[in-house]
Amino acid sequence: MKKNRILILLLVLAVGAAMLLSGCSKSSEESPAPAAEETETAETGEPEETAEENSGTETAAQTLESYLEEHEDIKEQLVNASAGQENLEIWAEENTLIYCYDLGSQLQTDYDEAMAATLAQSLEESLKSTVNAFSNICSVLQDETGIEDIHTLVRYIWGDHIIYEEDFTADSAE
Repeated sequence: MKKNRILILLLVLAVGAAMLLSGCSKSSEESPAPAAEETETAETGEPEETAEENSGTETAAQTLESYLEEHEDIKEQLVNASAGQENLEIWAEENTLIYCYDLGSQLQTDYDEAMAATLAQSLEESLKSTVNAFSNICSVLQDETGIEDIHTLVRYIWGDHIIYEEDFTADSAE
């Protein structure tokens, strides 16, 4: 039930954010970091038990990134949410869920620094109206996963240039 609630929230917010903020995607050179490998204890050389193994619940992953790696169904829903938007890609790094919009593919022109500065100002203003939505993503993910200090990063790129990005936490809401 918790997984379904997370999936529904992430999908609704991803689509809503895409509609509000216009589409983009991460550059092809950037790829999500691989899942964390098992660690061994220094004393025994045996794999450490995770909090999840100790508690018998699904909610105690070390990072959001590792949680999504362990819950392929949720990760797949994120991929599917961004698949409908050519210019949007969503992935996790550590405890940050990243929404990356590629403005360059919409502008269909070479990077222009003056235009990028103007766009950055507009994007900053536009994101002010979405603070509660992105803050809510953090709150729900923290509640459902048991992971503290989850962030949502909204990033706008134009080619290899980051035009604007803003980081949200559960405490960002006004």
